[in-house]
Amino acid sequence: MNSHDGGPLPRRDAGDSPEAKPHQRRPSGLGDAYPDVLPREQRVETLLMAGIWLFFLTFPAWQLLQSPDFGPGTKTLGIAALLVFCVIYLVAFIHTRPLPMLPRWANTLLYQCVLLGVLVAGVPSIGTDIVLTAPFLCALWLFRHDWSVGITGTAGVVLLGLVLVWFYAPAEDRTWAFIPLVVSVCFILAVRYASGREDRTRGLKEQLALTAQREAFGREVHDALGHSLTLMSVKVQLARRLIRTEPARAEAELDEVHELIAASISEARSVVNRVGEDADPLTLDEQLAAAARALRAADIATELPTATALSSLTPEKDAVFAACLREAVTNIIRHSRATRVCIDVDPDRLVVVDDGVGGALGRDGHGIPGMSARARAASANLRVTDADPGRTRPGTRVEVAFGQ
Repeated sequence: MNSHDGGPLPRRDAGDSPEAKPHQRRPSGLGDAYPDVLPREQRVETLLMAGIWLFFLTFPAWQLLQSPDFGPGTKTLGIAALLVFCVIYLVAFIHTRPLPMLPRWANTLLYQCVLLGVLVAGVPSIGTDIVLTAPFLCALWLFRHDWSVGITGTAGVVLLGLVLVWFYAPAEDRTWAFIPLVVSVCFILAVRYASGREDRTRGLKEQLALTAQREAFGREVHDALGHSLTLMSVKVQLARRLIRTEPARAEAELDEVHELIAASISEARSVVNRVGEDADPLTLDEQLAAAARALRAADIATELPTATALSSLTPEKDAVFAACLREAVTNIIRHSRATRVCIDVDPDRLVVVDDGVGGALGRDGHGIPGMSARARAASANLRVTDADPGRTRPGTRVEVAFGQ
């Protein structure tokens, strides 16, 4: 229920805190999410949906025009009152709270009093046919308030209509007065329920899509910048060891670090584009070259696959293998303390084996989940095991396989 309605506050997202600016709040929806002022781009659709119920006013309009008891002036006034009713009803969906100092439910009640007053004063033949306004009054309650307030307001409208029909309608007309009242209200309730489910489903899909985007962005940042930063750390340590004994080589290593920093800045700028569907995928050939450079800088001997093995890969498998290789090499440099790495590729499988301490990849907070997510998305399987179980340094074996 809306905080102005006197009920419990709804659960809010981070952007819906009380301090959030009006333009930061959800612009449309049902119940509490319905805006105090409907945005222009949503008015046509909303007014068309709300205006459907105006069909029910054709009954009192027809009765008024066919009545022999009223002259042209009275009939004109009555039709004008019905038109004013329609205008006020539609305005109520654009400006939910014309009096901001009052809670929303009070504004809705005020709208309803004005609507009923217009009909009673302007349509002398309305009589008990005023119960035909029930769909409008219930719609104002149900679509602009949460279920607790909406059902309470709807119950009040129905109860008032039943009392009016029972005490003032002729006995032979009561059944025909009850039927449209009950049927129309039940239909309004069904539409509100269906719309609410659709709204919740749409919101859930948006949240899932946003979560997926965040995870993809996090993987890209972790994979791309993590690899570059790891390589820079290795090169800085190497330069530190060489600065006294081989200053020229140390200077060359620092020059490479400078180049890596520039490349990392460029990579950070392109991460957002890389997450998009139209971004150019990673290639295994490029990642193998980068892996060789990184492992060589870390003094780790490397055995690479042949170019023939790479030529048989499909673009999808190439991209998956490239991303997983980048992450595997980053973790080897960070954690494994390996002296040798073997990388093998065939049309359906990538295998990376090191002779390090073993279990290193399992300690990384993002590496395994990132590789696993990429493999699952491509219908592949990821396996991370000890390369030589039982040994003091069992090493680690990373396998990404399709169709196994």
